Amino acid sequence: MRMNEIPLKTVCSAIAETAFKTSPYPVLLSIENHLSKHQQKQMVTIFREVFGSKLLAHPLKTHPVTFESTTFYSYKGRIQGFFSI
Repeated sequence: MRMNEIPLKTVCSAIAETAFKTSPYPVLLSIENHLSKHQQKQMVTIFREVFGSKLLAHPLKTHPVTFESTTFYSYKGRIQGFFSI
C-alpha cells in the first residue's frame, strides 16, 4: 500500500494541537527510523520546536523512566525509537 507523503512538521503540529484536549495522559510516539544522521538531527529539531515543554526529553527526577503509571507523565509526550545520532 502506497502512502501519501505528509511533512513531519505538519503531523507533529496536529498531534501537539490535539494531544491533551480530552485526556492528560501521555502521548507515545513510536518512530520507525530510516533516516541519515543529518535527517535525524532535523527530525529532533522539529520535535523540539513543535512539542517544546510537552516533550519529555529527560527522565523526571521524581519518577523512573518506565511508564508504570501514566498519571506521573500527565500532559507529556514520549517519543521512542532507535536512533543513531
